[in-house]
Amino acid sequence: MKQFQSNDQETISNILNTIDCIRIEKGLTMNRLALDAEISENTIKYIFKKQSCPTIPTLVRLCNALNIPLWQFFLLASVDNMQPHKEYELLVEFDKLDKKYKELIIYIAKYLSE
Repeated sequence: MKQFQSNDQETISNILNTIDCIRIEKGLTMNRLALDAEISENTIKYIFKKQSCPTIPTLVRLCNALNIPLWQFFLLASVDNMQPHKEYELLVEFDKLDKKYKELIIYIAKYLSE
C-alpha cells in the first residue's frame, strides 16, 4: 500500500471515515468487517493506523462486506462536511423506490436546488 503525500491526506481521511461510519452504522466490529471482506484484520488495522488508502481490490472487498455498491461508497466519500450515515441512509431508501418515484425525487431535488 502506497503512502500518500500530505495534500492527499484529506481524501484518505474521507475514505477511511466513510468506511468507519458505514461499518458502525451496520453494527460491525473491525474484526467482523475483516472476516466478511475476507482480508486480514491486520490489513484493516494497518490501513487505519497508517492513514493509508486501501487498494481498489481491498476497497471492493470492503464495500461488498458492507453491502454497499462501490459507486455509492465513492459518492459518500466525496461529500463535503462528512456525515456519511445520513447520505448512506438516503441512498438506501432511494434504492428501494421504483423508477417512477426515483424520477420524481430527482425532479423535486432539482427544483429545490434552484
